[in-house]
Amino acid sequence: MPRRSVVAVAPINLSQRISTLAIAILVAGVALAILTTRDHLWWQLHFSQLGTFGDFSSSSFNGAVIIAGALLVLYAVFLAADLAHVMTIRASRGLRWAIASAGLHLTVVGLIPIPVSMDMHDRAAAGLALSFLAMFAFALGLRKVSLRFRLGTAIGVLIIASGMVLLILQVITLAAYEAMAFGIVGIWLPALNRVVRGWMPHTNRSAAGHRTARAVPGDEADEPSRRAPHRPIRRRVRRPRNRAYLPNTPRTISAARSTQGSTRPTAPAHATLSGAPRRTRARAAGMTTAGRDRSHRPSASRRP
Repeated sequence: MPRRSVVAVAPINLSQRISTLAIAILVAGVALAILTTRDHLWWQLHFSQLGTFGDFSSSSFNGAVIIAGALLVLYAVFLAADLAHVMTIRASRGLRWAIASAGLHLTVVGLIPIPVSMDMHDRAAAGLALSFLAMFAFALGLRKVSLRFRLGTAIGVLIIASGMVLLILQVITLAAYEAMAFGIVGIWLPALNRVVRGWMPHTNRSAAGHRTARAVPGDEADEPSRRAPHRPIRRRVRRPRNRAYLPNTPRTISAARSTQGSTRPTAPAHATLSGAPRRTRARAAGMTTAGRDRSHRPSASRRP
């Protein structure tokens, strides 16, 4: 008979897959647009410059941005059920709206490139940055998270806010700020998924990664040796209080037989009972005196 081996089934985490797919599509589309663009000085302006030429590179960039934004909105919808287990309703609603707002603004950035409307494009980009800041701020309301995650979230907020100040002061370019912000969000989203899934109670064990047993052929001979060894049940024997017990040695047994006439071990006459209770010492002294009187009492045959 084949043995049953314990195998851990991977949980079906749809929200985590959606976020991973959104990040992968965005990175692949931007990388393809960078490799096929005609403007090799785009990095001096911003990433939106890649979608302004109307060629294959622009189509790949704008298409990847639109798909990633739509997936981010879908991710916020599926994340609602998971966030209800680790944070309050108000904080959960704020984080979900912040993620959905980031997805909507990212979709608008792809749908309205700079040649179509520069004003709308810039407003959508500014709303995307503010949505990222709101995401980090609401994530600080998570319960039961480690100090490392809170510290990483606070550092992300500080970096994005500092980068916005440096961008206003024209210390860095918009392309550098966008790369920094998207890099932080791309690292932070998988960390959020791990935290949420780690603290969510597994109500549905068939889909939450419980252990199931399946037969593994070729190991029939190893089945008896893998069984757990039999362990006897130990029962605790309760003894009465205020009673002195001595070890069952031949000396104590013979003394008990001579005093009581039974096989029950008691304190012999020569034993030291200084540590026993007063009642026990008196009882042992009485039994010893009675034994001596019985031994010196004349028998019935010797009586006149």
